Amino acid sequence: MTLTVWPLAVRLFHWTNAALFLAAYGLLEGGEDWHARAGYGVAALVLWRIAYGLFGRGPAAFRAFWPTPSRLRRYIAVFPDRDGEFPGHNPAGALMILFLLAGLLLTALTGWLQETDRFWGEEWVQRLHEVAADAVMAAVALHVAAVLLMQRLSGKPLLRAMFRG
Repeated sequence: MTLTVWPLAVRLFHWTNAALFLAAYGLLEGGEDWHARAGYGVAALVLWRIAYGLFGRGPAAFRAFWPTPSRLRRYIAVFPDRDGEFPGHNPAGALMILFLLAGLLLTALTGWLQETDRFWGEEWVQRLHEVAADAVMAAVALHVAAVLLMQRLSGKPLLRAMFRG
């Protein structure tokens, strides 16, 4: 019997958000309309995911994986022997998810601010936008590497779960 951990809505969020961010970061750079549209899409998706995390149920709800100090201590004490105790995100993964959501929101917010009258042409807003986007990209690389490593260590099909649930 296969256990479905990630609902379809969360998987669609994950892959659509990844595609929009990567497109805005690499393919649509330069301030064109499509770059902004991708950024607005990322912002809308992140806000939806936050609402889902707050009000949803199951392993994708924030309360199911919020990385409290006690959960982090317990995870560090048993890692990597008993990583399977967490049906969804383990505490380290939870920290990454929260960082990614915050970084994506900051990137989208600073991108939007650059288009407002008040912050048009402000160097620090543009720089913060670039730094936030670069931090998210670095975190994405770490996230992918960690998923592949944990999949190898645990023997659990983590990547497949983001496609099939």
